[in-house]
Amino acid sequence: MYNLTQKLTAEFIGTFALIFFGAGAVCVDMQLRTNATGGIGLLAIALAHGLAIAIMVSSLGHISGGHFNPAVTIGFWVTKKLSTLDTLFYWLAQLAGASAAAFLLRAVVPEEVWRSVALGAPEFPAVPSRRSARFAKHRNWRRGRWSNR
Repeated sequence: MYNLTQKLTAEFIGTFALIFFGAGAVCVDMQLRTNATGGIGLLAIALAHGLAIAIMVSSLGHISGGHFNPAVTIGFWVTKKLSTLDTLFYWLAQLAGASAAAFLLRAVVPEEVWRSVALGAPEFPAVPSRRSARFAKHRNWRRGRWSNR
């Protein structure tokens, strides 16, 4: 039906769109917040992600299966619906699409905006919360590395 090149192109385009519109919505939210006009909000960011994936799956899903996410691809590989070689190629296409979208966002969005939101990537707190510190202490005790610090 469709050859591997067409499938990989579909995965590249779909992943590109998901990252560009999803992370782009996060950047737009921050840009609007810095201009003191108020952001678009979490609902709009979620809708951007959801609409991007819905449109891409609807338009390209019949070509490649509409994975657009390495986690989905690994699910297909684990259930043996995708060969190991095809899985690696899908991952490369998805990584290339996501990277291209991030580079385009870096070129289009002002640096102070995309740096402040890390292009939509989650940040871990520099200082752990009490709950995570308690969990780490409990985990270390269970592993026999108890300390009174």
